[in-house]
Amino acid sequence: MVEENIGITLGKRIKERRKLLRITQQELAEKVDVDAKYISRIETGNSNPSLNTLEKIAKVMHTEMSSLFRMNEIQGKDEIIENLMDKLKNTSLKM
Repeated sequence: MVEENIGITLGKRIKERRKLLRITQQELAEKVDVDAKYISRIETGNSNPSLNTLEKIAKVMHTEMSSLFRMNEIQGKDEIIENLMDKLKNTSLKM
């Protein structure tokens, strides 16, 4: 069995989270201030983002940067939903 490259696994985690949040690559790219093609290359493991870019991606996706590096397993849909629900519980609506 061949182990995945860390860049590929990181890219999969970013893509999984982006899709769960229903954000397109273009939308993520705009919020992170990079090109959409660069997001695509990150998600496929063909580009390695800087720590600054990863920090921006994590912020846009409302997650800790460290969660993007949990390489043991790709986070399941239920775990992501649970994390998002926890964050929503601690958010106040301001109008």
